[in-house]
Amino acid sequence: MGRPGETRVATLIAFHHAGGGASFFSRLGVPPGLPIALQPVQLPGREDRWDEAPAASVQAAAEDAIERLPAGAHEPCLLYGHSLGALVAFEVAHLLGERHDEKPAALIVSAEPAPHLASAQRLTGLSDAEIWAEMSALGGVPAPLAESADFRTFFIGRVRADIGLYDNYVCRVRNPLGCPILAFGGLEDGSVSEHELLAWREHTTGAFSVTLLDGGHFFIVDAWETLLRAAATFAGEP
Repeated sequence: MGRPGETRVATLIAFHHAGGGASFFSRLGVPPGLPIALQPVQLPGREDRWDEAPAASVQAAAEDAIERLPAGAHEPCLLYGHSLGALVAFEVAHLLGERHDEKPAALIVSAEPAPHLASAQRLTGLSDAEIWAEMSALGGVPAPLAESADFRTFFIGRVRADIGLYDNYVCRVRNPLGCPILAFGGLEDGSVSEHELLAWREHTTGAFSVTLLDGGHFFIVDAWETLLRAAATFAGEP
């Protein structure tokens, strides 16, 4: 317990996008002075876990994440997920309640339709060239590696595995979460509509908000501090 008047530091447990890895968040970091401890989650099959088989489902990815979280990392807990990571964060929020009788101080999601609307049909069946073009258009291909043929082959394989997570995802009927949900989207993101962000409202009995910011699918690169400051308002929550 902190001293009277002391700001509590919350752990922001962050889940990355399709084709991404935990280093995406590590590179963004946390501006000085914000009461946030960033805890990126590395899903299996990427970066320092590249030799592991990818998760077979979003639920399996959430199970893996729960098992790997350090003790006390969710007191108070802020769950955040970008794109595919939003679905993983959503499932982790439910697991915290089902297994530990806990709820996060807030669930923060960006660039992802509400879980009951999730679908990857627009990517399923695309050729390698089409997937590369689609991800490049969204801004998901790291510029320093864009010209590497080896990276392209590896990256497309990883994206295909993540498309499989979408294809296998079923949003089970459960009681809504009791924590606030903050949904963020990019004004120029043609892959996620405001309506699809507003639909997250169905998944909580707590406070809810939608914020649209300048940018495309990866608007958070430029709006990261804005999102963190919104998250920091929940740092003192039990």
